[in-house]
Amino acid sequence: MSNAATRRFLLLGIASACVLGGLLAVNGTAPVAASAVTTAAPDWGTTIGISPVGESAAEPKLAMSADGQTVTSVWRQGGVLTNIRYAVSADAGTTWSTAADMTAVGRSAAQPQVAMSDDGRVQSAVWWRSDGSKNVIQVGTSSDSGATWTSDDTLSAAGQDAGDPAVAISSNGSRQVVAWRRGADRGKRVQVNSSSDGGGTWSGAVDLSAVGNAYPPAVATSADGMRQTVVWSYESGRDYIVQVSTSSDGGATWSSAVDMSETTGSALGPTVEMSSDGMQQMVSWVRNSNVVQSRSSSDGGATWGAAVNVSVDVGYHYYPALAMSPDGRHRTVSWYLDASPGYVQSRSSSDGGATWGALVRLSGPGTGTGSDRPSVAMSDDGQDQTVAWSFEYSGSGSELVQSASSSDGGLQWDAAVDVTLPGAGAYEPTVLMSANGLIQALTWYRWTGSHNQVQFVAAITAPPAPPAPPAPVYPPSAPLDVAGAGGDGSASVTWAVPASSGSFAVSTYQVTASPSGRSCLVTSQSCEITGLSNGRAYTFTVRALNGAGWSPWSAASAPVTPSAPVVESIVITGARVGKPGVIITGASTLEMGAIVVPWLRFPGQPSFTESSARILVDEAGGFTWERRTGRKVTIYVATPDGTVVSNRVVIR
Repeated sequence: MSNAATRRFLLLGIASACVLGGLLAVNGTAPVAASAVTTAAPDWGTTIGISPVGESAAEPKLAMSADGQTVTSVWRQGGVLTNIRYAVSADAGTTWSTAADMTAVGRSAAQPQVAMSDDGRVQSAVWWRSDGSKNVIQVGTSSDSGATWTSDDTLSAAGQDAGDPAVAISSNGSRQVVAWRRGADRGKRVQVNSSSDGGGTWSGAVDLSAVGNAYPPAVATSADGMRQTVVWSYESGRDYIVQVSTSSDGGATWSSAVDMSETTGSALGPTVEMSSDGMQQMVSWVRNSNVVQSRSSSDGGATWGAAVNVSVDVGYHYYPALAMSPDGRHRTVSWYLDASPGYVQSRSSSDGGATWGALVRLSGPGTGTGSDRPSVAMSDDGQDQTVAWSFEYSGSGSELVQSASSSDGGLQWDAAVDVTLPGAGAYEPTVLMSANGLIQALTWYRWTGSHNQVQFVAAITAPPAPPAPPAPVYPPSAPLDVAGAGGDGSASVTWAVPASSGSFAVSTYQVTASPSGRSCLVTSQSCEITGLSNGRAYTFTVRALNGAGWSPWSAASAPVTPSAPVVESIVITGARVGKPGVIITGASTLEMGAIVVPWLRFPGQPSFTESSARILVDEAGGFTWERRTGRKVTIYVATPDGTVVSNRVVIR
């Protein structure tokens, strides 16, 4: 019988001896079971054989850096005498180093596990190995991304067999924790050993469980490695209880074992995950073989909430697997249901386990329960998730590695895909995912017809293309021909449109007076600025606005001097430019024969200049004056002594 089949047989035997308890849904409400809904499945690439051809291999495990580029695989190699081997990839599993020995050949070694820091540089692998008499727990560490490894360090004491190691590592690799079970017959207990210097030295084995019969532990650690949690199953009388022990000081001290499951009815297969800060923790297990349960903590494992039932269907449940996002919000549990027929099932929460979504059947019906725990991977935001499993799919004739994925936090899942081909069994899948979810890695071992080989496949999704840069846009050029005319404490300013309006039509103009800084905003090409001082010269600049912004300021106008109005005894009542030139007409209260004098200002001149002309007032008090000019001119008339002034008229 194969190792995988033996493990399944043992667990089925324990489950059959348990009393089947009642089934309760979370919050007392039975959720609706749903089949997987097609979303975007990962595009698994070409399968690669990692272990050497012709040498039997099994028990593959995988670790991946946060960016998905560094991947390390460890496995058990050999037949009667086995050793631990490893291979490393620095390009997301596209190419691999030649398989190398982690342990020397000559004494059996098995059950390897591996973990690495977020950047992939610090790595830690653990396993059990015979010392010639008993099996001891050993560890190897690497500080160069798996290129070289330290010699074996033995973590457990000699004299009794030790096995089932589990390892966890902090984000920077400095803190590491290894748990295992040690003892003989029904005297096995769970022990733990921690390192605070990247595996350079170890604190020493600490007993977490009482002497009895403890089942394999699972371990988790916070990002900084200070919070560490170990869970296991412990035989109490005729039943098994899930127990937990926690540390908040990097493994220096540990809490007493706390019972997580009920004391009646066996609870087996516990697994644990925690948030990056270690405050949110969740433990999941199977109780009485007919219900998947979980308990959560929000205070770093100091206290735990009540147990909730995550599964729904009645039947034998096995091997729950758990994943949690770094913030603790997203959680997914997957397991095998051995019914008629059997399925791989999953259920997800997006609120830290407070509520759970509908149960989803990820696989098609199977003719036999999978022989190993499913594997669940999740991106840091919890949206991308993948579950992989080994399952005897109906009609396949052998166990296949299959997978299903979700891109919406576990609400919808793609239909299961066959990662391996039927015809030869494939077992013990492990799936991992990069922090951004764009790289997924999957390993297993498969019978090739002559030997078992560790195989690997990756799904690499190209990141979304960045949006095209916006087309360049331009503001207008500066307005032209700015001119002003003084009034009483004011000035009327005009200008011409810019030579270029830029990328958009001009919507607004702003005029500013200097030195006062007073301004106006208008949509036309003229405006009046008030609040100026009479007798003071001002210049004016204008800028234009479109959808791309403001234009430069225009050139300044000629100086303009506002002045107070006068009581007009001479009024220019008409003015025009024609042939032969400028003609003005007016009226006055002056007597016939009186003389008035025109005062002129051409564009660009700062002030009026007295004309040499002298105009006689007729018997009706009117006057007419004509001058040859083709230019714009501003005109008023006065008596020769300059004391009587008319209104001002601009002639264009």
